[in-house]
Amino acid sequence: MVAFIRRKALSCFISDFTDGKKIKVQLIDEIDRYTTQEEGVSYNAYIKMQQEKRNKVNQYLALQESLLLEAQEITEMGSFYVDFEHPENSVTTPQMVKLLGLPNSSPADTFFKYVHPDDVVELEKDWKRTFSEGASFDHSYTYIKDNVE
Repeated sequence: MVAFIRRKALSCFISDFTDGKKIKVQLIDEIDRYTTQEEGVSYNAYIKMQQEKRNKVNQYLALQESLLLEAQEITEMGSFYVDFEHPENSVTTPQMVKLLGLPNSSPADTFFKYVHPDDVVELEKDWKRTFSEGASFDHSYTYIKDNVE
């Protein structure tokens, strides 16, 4: 919008500068080139600023992730997130993979197959409540893999 206003304002002075039609057309072309170039420079500066912000946020997130993964390794705990609507968004931390003995390429919901039968009913009840209410839950259960609890 600023470039449009600037273009219109500069065009108002053309009549004061010349009466020649050819020169007016040349000046309008020059104003258009100038404002287009200025828009490009401004746009590139804005994009660069946004990229710098995104890079800072990504660095901060990478640091936080490394701290979380280190804490999980130290405490011998793991975590996962399962997105049943979009399974490609599911995540299992390396420590959880290590604890459960799953191959790295396993889908995040694979380990549900290994929940101890005594815990399945309670876990399913929590999952159904979570989906019906839109809430999250924290649940502890016994896991069996290769006949080891």
